[in-house]
Amino acid sequence: MTYKEMKAKLEAIGAKRRLLGSIERQLAEARAEADCLRGGGQGVRVSGGIKEPAAQRYVERVDRLECRRAELLTDLMAEEADVETLLRALDPVEEAIIRARYLAGKRWRTVQREVGYERAQPFRIARRAVSKLAKLYQNPQR
Repeated sequence: MTYKEMKAKLEAIGAKRRLLGSIERQLAEARAEADCLRGGGQGVRVSGGIKEPAAQRYVERVDRLECRRAELLTDLMAEEADVETLLRALDPVEEAIIRARYLAGKRWRTVQREVGYERAQPFRIARRAVSKLAKLYQNPQR
């Protein structure tokens, strides 16, 4: 695996984590709406006067979101397990930078503050760590 491929893999994991968070927020909103329309809010009127079809649409949306969440979670867990074993081979600082930047999706300034380095050093450490991960992915015996 090349440096670019490994970096893309790490970025994809971070993107999937963010998508999972977004789906979970949408799920919470849809559940609240469905509960309100189902009768959780006594005396709630819906324009047009019929709230059952609207509640059914929210229930169907919750089902779709839960299905998408389950698929994404399964995929994410498999990818993270793949990378997790490789991360243990890194130095603690390299691992912290990779986890913060790529897996947690933090900004570079936040990463710099967390690890206590000046401007350019975290970039170099991350580049070196991603290169190590790419080599380890190809040759896991190291």
